[in-house]
Amino acid sequence: MNRRILVWDVPARVFHWLLVVVFAGAFLTSEWERFADAHIVLGYTLLGLMTFRLLWGFVGTRYARFSSFLFKPGEIVGHAGEMLTGKPASHTGHNPVGSLAIFALIALGIASAVTGVMLPQDAGGGTMGELHGAVS
Repeated sequence: MNRRILVWDVPARVFHWLLVVVFAGAFLTSEWERFADAHIVLGYTLLGLMTFRLLWGFVGTRYARFSSFLFKPGEIVGHAGEMLTGKPASHTGHNPVGSLAIFALIALGIASAVTGVMLPQDAGGGTMGELHGAVS
């Protein structure tokens, strides 16, 4: 008999889908001056979502907390090896390798939003614009 385990809470699910919609919208509006205002609003929304996720990573429910998917390097390497053999161990929530992807997505999301906010203040000859484009 299979027991159903609910892993992702409502705030995490809403965050995930809003992140998809907001990032896709920002990406699609990034190349047209006509949609610059929408792109900016979506960027600030992304920054708000990332701020929420950081907070939820410390005070949220069990599987939403960063502590539930903070693995040691040996665990990550071991799980990667298991994946290569086609027989990875099962994990409730994020697995060790998946946790790296989550931390990378959060870091890139924050970097994208922060560099976007800093673009109007860029006096360095477009450096921030290049960085924003690279992380986005």
